[in-house]
Formats: sequence, C-alpha cells, structure tokens
Amino acid sequence: GRADKVAEFVKRGEESGYSEITLATKDPERPMLVKREIRRKDGSSSWKLNGAPMNLERIKTEMKNLGVQLDNLCQFLPQDRVVEFAKMSPEALLQETEKAIGNAELYDMHKSLMEKKDSIADLEREVASKTARVEKLKKENEGLERDVERFQEREKLQQEATEMKMKLPWLEFEKAKAKWYAAKEELKVCKELIVAKEAELVKWKEPLDKRNKELTASLTEEKATRATMRTADGTRVKLDTKLNEVAGEADQLVAELEQARNRAR
Repeated sequence: GRADKVAEFVKRGEESGYSEITLATKDPERPMLVKREIRRKDGSSSWKLNGAPMNLERIKTEMKNLGVQLDNLCQFLPQDRVVEFAKMSPEALLQETEKAIGNAELYDMHKSLMEKKDSIADLEREVASKTARVEKLKKENEGLERDVERFQEREKLQQEATEMKMKLPWLEFEKAKAKWYAAKEELKVCKELIVAKEAELVKWKEPLDKRNKELTASLTEEKATRATMRTADGTRVKLDTKLNEVAGEADQLVAELEQARNRAR
C-alpha cells in the first residue's frame, strides 16, 4: 500500500512486520533471499540476506551486482510515482533505460562518454582560453620586442654618443694641430714677405732719404718765403693806408683850390 513512513507498513495491531523477495542469481541453484523486518514502535528496520543478519549497505551492493535498481522508474514503477515518470525528460528516460539494461554497463559507458564530452568541452574552453592568452602574450611580447628594440637602439646611440665624446678631444686636438700647421706655414710666408719687403725698402731708402731732404729744404724755403711775403704784405698795407691818407689830403686841397678860384671871380 501507500504510506509516508516505514512504520505505517506494519499491520495495525502488530508490533512488527516483514517483507521478503527472492532474486535469481547467475547460479539457478542458489537464489538470493532478502528479508526486511520493520518495527512499528520506532520505524526501524533490520535486514537479512539468505537468513543471515546484514546491514543495508551490503544489501544494496548485492542488489546492484544483480542489476536491481529500485530507484529506476524504467525498472520499477510504483503507482504513486507514475506522474513523476511522465515528467521525466527524454535525456533522463534514456539514462534510466540504460541503467536498467545490461547491469547499468551501457549507462556507465554513456556516462563516461558524457564526462569525456564535458572534459573535451572543458579542454576546448581551456584551449580557447590559452589560445587567447597566447595571442595576448604574443601582442605583449611584440610590444616588449619593440621596447627592447627601442632600448637597444637607445643603448647603441648612447654608446655612439659616449664614443663621440671620447673622440671629441682628439678631434679638437687634430683640428688645433691642423690650424697650428696652417698658421706656421702662414707665418713662414709672412716672414719671407717681410724679408723681401725689407730688402725692397733698403733699395728705396736712399732715394727716399734724398727726397725727404729735398722736401725738408723746400719746406724751409717755403716757410722763409711765406715769412717774407707776410712782411711785404704788411708793408703794402701800410703803404696803402698812407696812400689813402695822401689821396684824401690831395682831394681836400683840390676842393679848397676850386673854392678859392670861385671867390676870385
């Protein structure tokens, strides 16, 4: 019958009850007898296997070995679980059917395949994740390679700059040395030119001295002439003044003479 508690399966008025089931085994001569005793007072149960006391776990193990699956609705369908059976999905029905066939070997194979499929899916996700990670690392590596190239280029330029700084004093020395040689040659040419000009100067010195003496004499003579001219010019001025005075006096005398003539008439 139907009951919510194990103790309710005991007939009213009885302290306990039991149920037995005989299961066929691989050896027809040795069937398996499973007995369950139920006590009404506390709802406890005790189990016996072929008349020997046994715990529930051992009973479940032996039943599993025989392919008995009381919780599989495809193998054992109580009336009160018909609705539950009708609500099962196709996938659940397939799994329960596999459990009921061939001592659950087919279900184990199917379960193994599903687990492998899940593992493959996990591996695919892991591969996709690692592929994305690899691509990301590649991009990061490319960025790092560019950074390394820039760093190496910078190091190269710094090395070249250091070498140039070390060479700069030498270059300046070579430049100064070239200037010194050029100045030395120029000084040599200048000295030779001075010697030539001094020789030329000696050649022209005597005529020049003569010219200077003549010029000095001319200047002296000119100076004396100018002094004489200044004296003569002073005398001429005095004479002009005196002449003007005499002319004035003459004019006055002529005027007086004319007046006297006019009076005599």
